[in-house]
Amino acid sequence: MNLTEHDAYALRRAVSMLDIPAGLTLSPLVESLLASLDWQHDRAHWSILQQILTRDPELSAQVLRVDPNAPVPSIGNEH
Repeated sequence: MNLTEHDAYALRRAVSMLDIPAGLTLSPLVESLLASLDWQHDRAHWSILQQILTRDPELSAQVLRVDPNAPVPSIGNEH
């Protein structure tokens, strides 16, 4: 699975327990995943998100390469 830069950024911020900035263009799958899990307030939901991301090594690597404290990637940098 190839994530967009916005998807990877949002997922990285979520697993880092950071807010996800408004205005990101997320794929329907990532948007639904983040909307259905209360990852900020429910430790079990955060754990589910972690498990989903670590199940696929390529997906995990894509997310972990992202600096969660970096500025929001611009749309022009999307793959």
